[in-house]
Amino acid sequence: MLAKVKNSFYLLLLVLFIAPLILHLMLLPVGDEAMFLLQSQWVAQGQLPYRDFFQFVLPGTFYFAWPVLKVFGFSVVAVRLAVFCVQLLALLALIELSKNSEGRNSRGKPYLKQGTRKLFLWFYLVVISLQCLYLSHHSLSGAWAVFIVYFIVRYIRTTSPKWLALSGVFTFITLFTTQSLGVLMLLMGWGFLLWLCGRDEKLTKIEASGWFLMPVILGCMAYGAFLGWSGTLSDFIRDAVLWLVEGNYSRTTTFGYFYYGWTDILKLGFTYEGKEIAAINWPYLPFAIFTFCIGWFPILGLFGASEHLIRLKYKAGRVDSVILLLVLATGVMLLSTASFSTTFHVASNGWFGYLLCAMALQQVWQKLMTAFENKPLYRTVGLIIVPVIVGVFIYASVSRLWILREALADDRHWVPSYGTVEPAFINLKGPASSLVSSVLIESIRETTAPDEPIFVFNASMEFYILADRTPVSRYTIIYPYYTSIAQRHEILSALQKQRPKIVLYDGKDTKMVGTDIRFKQFRNMQKSLPEVHEFLTQNYGVILDHSFYKMYRLKSDLPNQPAVSN
Repeated sequence: MLAKVKNSFYLLLLVLFIAPLILHLMLLPVGDEAMFLLQSQWVAQGQLPYRDFFQFVLPGTFYFAWPVLKVFGFSVVAVRLAVFCVQLLALLALIELSKNSEGRNSRGKPYLKQGTRKLFLWFYLVVISLQCLYLSHHSLSGAWAVFIVYFIVRYIRTTSPKWLALSGVFTFITLFTTQSLGVLMLLMGWGFLLWLCGRDEKLTKIEASGWFLMPVILGCMAYGAFLGWSGTLSDFIRDAVLWLVEGNYSRTTTFGYFYYGWTDILKLGFTYEGKEIAAINWPYLPFAIFTFCIGWFPILGLFGASEHLIRLKYKAGRVDSVILLLVLATGVMLLSTASFSTTFHVASNGWFGYLLCAMALQQVWQKLMTAFENKPLYRTVGLIIVPVIVGVFIYASVSRLWILREALADDRHWVPSYGTVEPAFINLKGPASSLVSSVLIESIRETTAPDEPIFVFNASMEFYILADRTPVSRYTIIYPYYTSIAQRHEILSALQKQRPKIVLYDGKDTKMVGTDIRFKQFRNMQKSLPEVHEFLTQNYGVILDHSFYKMYRLKSDLPNQPAVSN
């Protein structure tokens, strides 16, 4: 009977794993993914980052997708499967790390148990895979960081310096993908090795530092040489260094650390009309709990493992170096999400946090069952709580699949790709329905020739992909909060010079107030781009006003008829 229950559990895990994978393979690329797909395509066509298009993150994501696009053509599914392969390798590495760990608690028993690995696998399937199976610098860098720690642990077990060199290689890859996480992991790994080699290790601090840092130094030198050879060094400094300094990057997002998930739980998902409660939104409540758990489970794991380290040091007089490394890595990766603590950012950086959480939950569960061994009522309550939490996670997963089923049943949700992506993508994200998107795409293609550029204002980069058109300037995202004075003049100059036939306005500059406003200097400017709006008003007329979008056309090309509003 127990074997059947276990087999059913594994079958459920398999279903919950395959279904989100299929869902993410079919979603319309929007936001950052659309931007990275578009810019990776340009890199595959021979364009150079920073010179030919603006970007402030390091180019590891482009060069990851570049060979995939070269081999398979512009295929979103192929790129997402490549991201999945990286995450699968990271998952296997982390499970192997926990399996081979010799960490012991103060009583000499293994701290990492088989149940811990199963619970962590559950976290991966219902949290990380649901949030991170698409192209993003955060998805990739979070997975690369796993290998940094994995190879350091291999060094601890074998004292072979080759593992430090491999850890250094992945430190550079992480840095080359997301500079913030890369720098933090570099400092964390180096500091840990200095502490480790001050004990009974074979390598000295200088030797260990050399093995670990040399790949990072060589990688940075090689990329610096490439920038100099290609003549893009000044462009790189302007976009990836000076722009961040000019914007005065600061943590001013209103997301907090899943404040909304907690408040929604307290309100039981209430919906309001004015100040009166309209209804209790019970279907939304599990999502609020799910969001809250995604954010706070890594914190639970961090505190649980820290308590283990303190107890071990106090009672046994020793330090578990592997668990200490996991604690440091968890703290560093959570710190890298501090500026924008969304579920995606925490999930993509929560690999070690969820592993530690699995450890902590298992320890708590065992202590509760022992404490309430002779109290059937308390044991019954505990046995009820666990299925409820598991049920919440299953509900959140299955609900997304139900949305997919409804989208598949209604052909209005299908977005034609016009040969630029797979035959069908389902738009379950973004402010507009895919029906609106298809109307806009059709209008762009009917109005412009394939070699004519368009201008998408502010941040709907997916229309460049779906309409198969190029932008009028080197900017694919134009938010007032992220755009400097010099960039505004550059954009306006490109508009005045090329005068694109079509401009698509998504109105997002009027909807971003109070959300993700991380650049203090840019934020203190106007809350919109008045010079761009003024140029559009003077030279363009509205030909389509549909949902959140407006499509403009040059007045010189307009027939003498009023604008259409739908």
